[in-house]
Amino acid sequence: HEQTVLDEYDFRVRNLATDLRDGLRLTRAVELLALGKNRRLSATLRVPAVSRLQKLHNVGVALQELEAQGVDLSSTSSSCNNST
Repeated sequence: HEQTVLDEYDFRVRNLATDLRDGLRLTRAVELLALGKNRRLSATLRVPAVSRLQKLHNVGVALQELEAQGVDLSSTSSSCNNST
């Protein structure tokens, strides 16, 4: 067994505004909810996510999987914009 960076990563969420922005915890949550313990998505993440592009890639991985599981993300963003 080869240990990866994600094996040591602390996935606890303490602050939604900051903890989900690099996509690592968000992707892990999607894995647990949609895929069980399969770490297929984690293998595609860019770790450590230092640059903006790496973070966008990681968030995109999670959002693409949610869409693949049938979650309509377009209605979520439009309802947020129409809340005024």
